[in-house]
Amino acid sequence: MANKSAQALIEFINASPTPYKTIDSLKSMLKNAGAKEVKLSEINKDLTTGGLYYTTYGDLCLAAFIKGNDISDGIGIGAAHIDHPVLKLKPHPTKASNGIERLSVEVYGSTINHTWMDRPLKLTGRVSFLTKDGQTTFADIDSGNHTVVIPSAALHVVRDVNDNAKFSIQNELLPFFSLSGKDNDNDFISWLSVKLSEQTGNNVSREDILSFDISLVDAMPAAFSGINDEFISATGLDDLAMTFTLFRGLCETAEKKTVSSSQKPVAAIAFNHEECGSQSITGAKSAFTKAFVSSLCKAACEEVSDALIAETMEKSIIYSCDMAHATHPSYEGKSDSEHKILHGKGLVLKTSHNQSYSTSLTGSSKFIALCKRAAVPYQLYAGHSDTRTGTTIGPMLCADLGTTTVDIGIPMLAMHSAREFCASIDIEIAINFFNAFFTDKKEG
Repeated sequence: MANKSAQALIEFINASPTPYKTIDSLKSMLKNAGAKEVKLSEINKDLTTGGLYYTTYGDLCLAAFIKGNDISDGIGIGAAHIDHPVLKLKPHPTKASNGIERLSVEVYGSTINHTWMDRPLKLTGRVSFLTKDGQTTFADIDSGNHTVVIPSAALHVVRDVNDNAKFSIQNELLPFFSLSGKDNDNDFISWLSVKLSEQTGNNVSREDILSFDISLVDAMPAAFSGINDEFISATGLDDLAMTFTLFRGLCETAEKKTVSSSQKPVAAIAFNHEECGSQSITGAKSAFTKAFVSSLCKAACEEVSDALIAETMEKSIIYSCDMAHATHPSYEGKSDSEHKILHGKGLVLKTSHNQSYSTSLTGSSKFIALCKRAAVPYQLYAGHSDTRTGTTIGPMLCADLGTTTVDIGIPMLAMHSAREFCASIDIEIAINFFNAFFTDKKEG
């Protein structure tokens, strides 16, 4: 049952263990589709109508678009995020006790803590350091075959571990890095300087290292699961699966699209920091978002005013693309029995009258009508009324831009685990939806 799209997602995830690498993967995808990189200030009428372009902002935000020349029906935008819950090293990265050097971490986002225990983890991220001529530079590092583990306590030691799986992140969720020694040959900073030297070709000393953003992620690669490869098991499906399908849909649209004399702009945006609130230079609440949509308007019209941009955004539509909760067969009582979400049965429209999700009457109508026209299967999600749902970037984009915004996602299980789970066929379904969205003449 595995398909080419699911295989491509697995390859994308394996190449994208950090947001830094995800941006690199998106750039490669876009360049392979013929996209050209431009600065935000270069998005103007001189660009080719129907051409595929992309721009980056603050290293960890990327927006790609097909240039349009008509905003009378608004702009079509899909937005996803590239971060996912992980363990991150603190600035002073280690603590030693009982002859063991352990890594000092904090949880980024909201994790299922016990899933990080007894699992091989690799270190990966970006480091800044001084070159021999005193310049600051950055490099990505990966521990490769070297892994670390957080050993759990034996049942004989913690008798209620199966009844009360709670952990002190400060004291117990600490990966074992090495046997500590008096000469410090095995300490983390020494290891990091050696790794940087090996992977950059520079001779980087301990003193040259300035700062780092290093995560611990599951060392096992993403892979198919199930007797017929029906499922995908991977780190970061939330939200790399939506990021991949969104941008894949835009690239396929650009490759197949016939340029018309009247074409509205369409775009895909990848934000960072959704898992911790989006309030950052590369998050959905950054200044980039409004600047980008304003640039798309200005690239389509001779004269653009703030009022015209506001009117355009009111006629536009944004799809907030974030993974959705499938109904777990072992915990069916945790879901609304009238809103079961099943693997392989279509993209999920997420609703919440309390605006945890941004979907409105107008937005749901547009989504369902488009799915019917494009023969894309869909499902309707509402949370169990006795529990709170999660939230997405949808409500903030809706409020900040004044745009009809619809929350959609691929159904999944084990959300925020060290390793997550979805159906292979749902990847192709999502790509088909985005192909329809970016080409549909009635949308907007």
